[in-house]
Amino acid sequence: MRNHKMAAYKVSIVFPKLWAGSCAAVVGPSLSGRCWTNVLKQFHTHRGLCGVLRSLEIATDKKSLSLEFQDRVPRTYHAVWLKQACHCPKCRDPYSNQIKVLPETLLGSYTLSEARIVGEHLAVSWFEDDDKAHKGVFPLQWLKDNAYGEEVLRKQSQDSRPKSLRDGGAISTFDFSDVMESKEKRLDWLVRLLEDGVSVVKRTPCESGTVLKLAKNIHHIQPTLYDVMFDVVIIHEEKEVKNLAYAPKSLPFHTDAPYYQGRPGIQFLHCLKRDDCVRGGDNVLIDLLVAAEDFRNHCPDDFKVLSQVHTTFYRIHYQTD
Repeated sequence: MRNHKMAAYKVSIVFPKLWAGSCAAVVGPSLSGRCWTNVLKQFHTHRGLCGVLRSLEIATDKKSLSLEFQDRVPRTYHAVWLKQACHCPKCRDPYSNQIKVLPETLLGSYTLSEARIVGEHLAVSWFEDDDKAHKGVFPLQWLKDNAYGEEVLRKQSQDSRPKSLRDGGAISTFDFSDVMESKEKRLDWLVRLLEDGVSVVKRTPCESGTVLKLAKNIHHIQPTLYDVMFDVVIIHEEKEVKNLAYAPKSLPFHTDAPYYQGRPGIQFLHCLKRDDCVRGGDNVLIDLLVAAEDFRNHCPDDFKVLSQVHTTFYRIHYQTD
């Protein structure tokens, strides 16, 4: 038996990059290393260190260069890609950080005339650049984060897989007042929610609408068919039940609203009242990604069918308009 209020909504949470770049000057073509440093100091330093850079090498045909950081994973960047991604104020707006380089102005034949490391930045120049005074500048952390080689992308895919709670992991818990009042605690909570897929906020006031205050503290709420918040209250008249969530029965494992194109990204469930006489009503959660990984390992052919064959979810209530 369940009796709770729930707000379900889709939300996009954007975490800040580990770098920020804006430059106020265009670098001349014949500057000394000292001048390079002075210009690069105008870039805001990123908040996380990218690690020790082991090597920098320009390819023989000068159409690309490779960087190797402390993780020993080679990262290749092509000259034309660097030209389009340049962080100098001529190529990137220093206020919005948006790219100003027009694709139709790029050449497929760019070659690198120079590349050097200055502090926490890579500085390059191109033979074919019409503006000979132009120097490309890139934060090393940004290059590391945005590498696009096959080996790098494979490693990123493996590293970004959600952690399993299988090996003795516990669901994270946070205090309501901490999450509401502390940005640091709120960030910790969101990171755990992102990594684990579930989190519990304790000592939440048992008042209707409190869940909305918590949700709005993250992002704007996107209404669903059920509005921004809806009550899940048991209906004892069987004929009146239009969704099993309102029936005094247990529910099988399920994912909510798979038939929507824009499904809720995060759901908040807030239990307002539970009588001592009620038996059952426990919430049971499955680590679905772990289950899918087990399924992939033990039944790879069946996993391929379920992951690649498109199907349509639907919900039909024949007595509802």
